[in-house]
Amino acid sequence: FVPGAGKPAGVRSANGRNYYIQGGLLARDAFNGVMLWYQSIKGLNNRLVIASGNEVYLPRDGEIVALDGANGKILRSYGKTEGCQNLLLAGGLLLSFEPKSLRAFEAATGKEKWASPEGASGGSPLSAGGKVFFMKGGLVCLDLADGKLAWKKDVRAFGGMTFAFTDKLLFCAGGIKYTALSAKDGAEVWSYTSIKPQGDETYFAGGLVWIQSPDDRASR
Repeated sequence: FVPGAGKPAGVRSANGRNYYIQGGLLARDAFNGVMLWYQSIKGLNNRLVIASGNEVYLPRDGEIVALDGANGKILRSYGKTEGCQNLLLAGGLLLSFEPKSLRAFEAATGKEKWASPEGASGGSPLSAGGKVFFMKGGLVCLDLADGKLAWKKDVRAFGGMTFAFTDKLLFCAGGIKYTALSAKDGAEVWSYTSIKPQGDETYFAGGLVWIQSPDDRASR
C-alpha cells in the first residue's frame, strides 16, 4: 500500500496545505505537492472534513477531533459521536449533525455550547447571517448562537440547497425552479424557472447567480 496512490475523492485547502481524501486523509504542501503526513481513517467523505487555518476537523475512531495541519497530531477532542453525518464550521462553532441531535462546539476549546434535536440528521447544511440552515422535511433555520428554532419552510430542494450567498438571502434549487429566500424569515424574494433541469451547475460570483446546464457545457 502506497499512501496517496489512486484517485482522491475530495480535497480541502487552507493555510498553504491541501488535504485529500484517499483511503484516509493525505496532507500535502500546496506549493510543491510534497506529502506532509497521512492517516488511515475509515468512512471519510466531503461532508466530514473541514480545513480552516492551521487545523483540520473530522470524525476519527468514534470521536470528533481537530488535527494540526502541519503534522496530523491531535490538538483537541470534541468527544464521542454517535454517527456524525455532516460537519460545518461557522461563527467559531463546529457543528456536528448526528442521528439524534445537532451539537455545537466552540471550535477553539472543544466545549459543547448547545444541542438541538431539530437538527438531527439534517442534510445540506449551510450558514449565513448568524443562522444555520439545513434540509429536513423542508428547510429549517436555527439561530447559530443558541440553536433555537427560527423558522421552517416547506421547500422541496432538488439536490439540497445550492448555497447561501449573502447574509440576507438563501438560494435553493428545486428541479427547474430556483428560489431565493430571505434568511431572516424564509420569505420568497425572487424565483427563476429554467427551460430544463439544470442539475448542480449553479454558482455565485460577482453579485450574480450563474446557471449552467449539461447541454450548455457539452455545446462549449
